[in-house]
Amino acid sequence: MNLFIHTAHASRLEPDLKQCLTAHELEVQIDHEIQSSHYFLMILDVASKLDLQQLRHDYPQALMIFIGNEQAIFNLMPLRPFYYLREKELEADWQRCLETFQNYLDENFRMLDIKAGRSRIRLRIQSIVYIESYRHYLTIHTMVGTYTLRENISQLTEKLKNDGFIRCHKSYLVNKRFIMDRTLEELILQDRSRLPIGRAYQQALAVIDL
Repeated sequence: MNLFIHTAHASRLEPDLKQCLTAHELEVQIDHEIQSSHYFLMILDVASKLDLQQLRHDYPQALMIFIGNEQAIFNLMPLRPFYYLREKELEADWQRCLETFQNYLDENFRMLDIKAGRSRIRLRIQSIVYIESYRHYLTIHTMVGTYTLRENISQLTEKLKNDGFIRCHKSYLVNKRFIMDRTLEELILQDRSRLPIGRAYQQALAVIDL
């Protein structure tokens, strides 16, 4: 996971960030100069010479934390800051920011432990696109690969019921965040794959806000 930190307060903030991220078993790479095409988190001094609007354009998905005076916050709202740290109240604001960041990680980086063959694997739940059942086996399709395990789809549906997964067919469980469109008979995912909608699930899916 790549972070970009460009602030005079880097030495104060970095240890807390590393502790927070490694607790979620996330590997951390911190850059102080732009070196990557993707950053998960950026911490930026408002008073720096960086073009903040251009950074938001170049990194639209990055979480951005700004540090500056109280007056600057209103001008930065169009840049969708994850948090704003007031320089005069840095310590208090940083502790509140860490709590908010921790909650974000808890929600978006929950892990699922599975046994695939002889190996035990931990998958980030929000990287799972959909799960397919065939006979007594499940195939878990993620953003980076597939995993096969022996388990009942109903049991996994129960485990993931609070994580945005919905049953669209007796053989399919899908992550709502990857659904791009739907017809009466199919769900169309962001990668253009299509999953059938079983008759028993049509009415329930029709009223779900995707």
